[in-house]
Amino acid sequence: MRIGQSGVGICSSRTLRCPARFRVAAGGRVTAIAWGSAGLLAITGGDGTVDLWHTTGHPRLARSLQGLRALSGQSETVETVAFSPDGRLVAAGDVTHTGLLTPVTGRQLGTIAIWDVHSGRRVWTWTSTEGTIDALAFSPDGRTLAAAIDDGAVHLFDWHTSRVLWTLDPLGNGQLGFETLAYSPVGLLATGSDAGVVQLWNPRSRTEIGHIIQAADAPVASIVFNPSGQDLVTTEGGSLGVARIWTSNTQQQFGGDFPTNPGQWETARYTPDGSELLIVGADGHGSAWPTTLVRWEMHACGVAARNLTQAEWSQYVTGRNYRKTCARFPAGS
Repeated sequence: MRIGQSGVGICSSRTLRCPARFRVAAGGRVTAIAWGSAGLLAITGGDGTVDLWHTTGHPRLARSLQGLRALSGQSETVETVAFSPDGRLVAAGDVTHTGLLTPVTGRQLGTIAIWDVHSGRRVWTWTSTEGTIDALAFSPDGRTLAAAIDDGAVHLFDWHTSRVLWTLDPLGNGQLGFETLAYSPVGLLATGSDAGVVQLWNPRSRTEIGHIIQAADAPVASIVFNPSGQDLVTTEGGSLGVARIWTSNTQQQFGGDFPTNPGQWETARYTPDGSELLIVGADGHGSAWPTTLVRWEMHACGVAARNLTQAEWSQYVTGRNYRKTCARFPAGS
């Protein structure tokens, strides 16, 4: 997926080409996107817009969702959007500019809304006096919504009852007014802070897991788990422009850095089978990286366009007899 000021391109993860492009009415710019089920795409904008688009065939607008548009006439931006795991619900959070700061906290208001995707009916709303809504994520069972707030707190809501189940206070949050979070497929929650710190939490036991991860020397721009939940990826915001893979169990970095585009705020996502990592920057440029041994082998064979020679095998591989690594190329002499 590639986004522009008011346009969206749907791109192939294999070729990185974008055969489908379309313009959206998103207040002059696209601020957040999320994939739902059956090719449904949520697109948000700078004027309170939350639109659902069908992307199968020719992209077309399915419906516009109401409930986050500012009533004061001031500008408004929808900062984040997320679908429930079953695709039946979509949640979005904004910064509701009123021209006045909240007297107690000195921050802007922020509002979260949840809609039924099929009917467009708004089923839940919550307004924060503690600042904007930076990030949202549904738990794997869809019953809990995690929300990162501008003051540094992370609230876990039972949105059916509007009850706050647990409030987290991640390290280093609230310094620059940005934080991010993500659920793993098995229900763990990862939070990322302005200070580049990532922490893992067990929402069931309401405890932090293991030690903190110093993921970056800049704000953590995004977090995503692979489909198994065994690894998570972090990207940086506006610094070196690298993505890193961390193991959930040991919380240690796995492999080296993935270089991206320095100075950009990057977002990472896995392909559904977990074999590739897609990284897209705020400038709309992206890259795809293999994440499994099979995919790295295919990538290496494509780049080299040959097998190792007998001499190279003897130099780099020990204790194993020579064999072809790249099936579609002849054995090296």
